[in-house]
Amino acid sequence: MQNSAPRLQESASCLALPKLEKFAGGWFPSGEISQHSQRTLGNRRMVIRNLSWFLRRREFTKAV
Repeated sequence: MQNSAPRLQESASCLALPKLEKFAGGWFPSGEISQHSQRTLGNRRMVIRNLSWFLRRREFTKAV
């Protein structure tokens, strides 16, 4: 599969993918503390998992 997505330039506003995943991990406990439904918590996990998969598949190493 050929990657036709434009490459991001290095910028102060970029966040390395592992850090993005780490920060996103803080989103889960905040939902539990706020007593969101299990469906909402599951959707949050799915969003992060899918975003991470997509960025890695497109070979992005940073997110803007």
